[in-house]
Formats: sequence, structure tokens, C-alpha cells
Amino acid sequence: MYVMLLISLTVTLVSATSNPLQRRRTQVLKEMHVTLNNISALKVKKQQVLNVFDKDCKPEYFCKTEKILSKLHQSEFGRTGVIVRLLEVFNDLEGTKCTLQATGNTVELGLLLNHLHSCVKKLLS
Repeated sequence: MYVMLLISLTVTLVSATSNPLQRRRTQVLKEMHVTLNNISALKVKKQQVLNVFDKDCKPEYFCKTEKILSKLHQSEFGRTGVIVRLLEVFNDLEGTKCTLQATGNTVELGLLLNHLHSCVKKLLS
């Protein structure tokens, strides 16, 4: 009985500490999820941004979204905004680098944020 308890405790401790990078990634995604939940549609200005949608939610999508949002002048989304800071941390953890095309199709900012929220939820599931 004690041996099984000891083995169970050891396995739990090893799995809990085996990947701190993965734990930090999950923590950042959860913070992003909460932040995106709290953004009111009324706060989002009808502004067009570059369309970088990615149905597979690959790491490059998060990188491109960070670059787009960091150029905005809205405090919630711009360089000083929480979402941009979380995206920066996430991209650093993923080791993702990207570039944006100067031109292309555009979408409303609200749609970009909704898609980002969907991708965050997808990665958390």
C-alpha cells in the first residue's frame, strides 16, 4: 500500500515539474483567454486591420496578430496593451518569428480579436 502511494506521488511530482515551459505557455494562454473575454465589443473601434486568419491557429498566426495589434493606438491593444504583452511572451516561448505583408485583404479589428480568442480556446482544449 505504501509503495503504491509512494510511486503515485513520485509520478505526480515528476509530471508536474517535467515541463515548466509548457506550464508557462498554458498560463499565458489562460491569461489571454480571460483578457479577451473581458473586452467589450463596444470598446473595439470599427477599424480595418490586415487579415492574417489561420484556421489551424499555428504559432505564426499569433506572431502576426501581435505585430498588427502592436501598431494600433488603442490602449487595450497597442504596444502597452495586455494582449500584446501576452502575445509577446507567447511568441518568445514558441520561438516564433514572422513578417507581415505590407498590403493584403483586411478585416475588422473585432473579427481579428474574435479569431484570436477562438485560437486561444483551441490551444487550451
